[in-house]
Amino acid sequence: MLRHANKACHRSKKGDTEAALKALTGFKSDAAANKIFAAFSGKDRDIAFGPAKDSKADALKKLLLVEAEKALAEVSLLKKNKEDKADIEKKLQYFLDIIICLKQKRDHNNIALFKSCIEATEQLAKLREPYIAKEAAILSCSPQEVFATYGQYAVGTRNNPACKRIFEVFDEYKKCKNSKKDKVNFDPAWIDILIKNRETELVAELITEGHTAGIEYLRKQLKNGKIDYINALDSYEIVKGLIKAKYIDGHKDVEEKLAYFINAKALLYVISYFMRTVALMGAGFSRVLEEMAVGCKEEVQAILLETAQKLSAGEKEQNG
Repeated sequence: MLRHANKACHRSKKGDTEAALKALTGFKSDAAANKIFAAFSGKDRDIAFGPAKDSKADALKKLLLVEAEKALAEVSLLKKNKEDKADIEKKLQYFLDIIICLKQKRDHNNIALFKSCIEATEQLAKLREPYIAKEAAILSCSPQEVFATYGQYAVGTRNNPACKRIFEVFDEYKKCKNSKKDKVNFDPAWIDILIKNRETELVAELITEGHTAGIEYLRKQLKNGKIDYINALDSYEIVKGLIKAKYIDGHKDVEEKLAYFINAKALLYVISYFMRTVALMGAGFSRVLEEMAVGCKEEVQAILLETAQKLSAGEKEQNG
């Protein structure tokens, strides 16, 4: 079968070549790796990208690593100007395609390349390319290795290109984490850097159980005095973080926040948004809502009692 797939790669019809390349992903031989790489690095990259990404051949990992170093060297020398726009885009896309393929390989040897990518971040930022290879390192290396390699670049704020790229990878992880098949762990040392940079959502996302500084930071942010809907929405992520950190008195902080919204006469839709956060407290919080509803305006009272009823109904369904 390998022989037939190799022969098909030489045929003129693109459909045959594409089918052959897909077939080669099932083989780990050097011959299969060489055929896929030849197509990927040549004129058939559009149909070889998938096979290059999916192949498990060790030889292909090595070929891609060498090619990535060459491509990075070329990208680092690029100058942004209108005359070279097409060439710039072509080289950047090729480099990015290689990185995406390597991200799937989970090879420990990738980390040297990924570090080189970070060191070239400032140049890449000038070309307005919002990517780095840290996400690939997260999947390839231990949490401690990732922090040791990249923590030094998270200096300053997102105004610093390197720091911005680091946090953008975390942002991307947060967006798509529910679709990831693999559990990803991060070194708790990241939390201190995120706190310093006031990256509240990321602190809430990455916080670990019992992280004292992280818990205190999130509690402080929850007590933020703003009474707009953005603050109400942010509270949801913050409280989820506190729950993740196993903070046992979160219900008291939520009760205080809700009382603040009510006493500050927050708009009804702001209070309604905050009910999503309240729901995280579970059925036991329904009694708190019922007590707080006493003496409130009719509209606020209706929101509190409706939420209390939903929480109680949820408990009854669970107890079945």
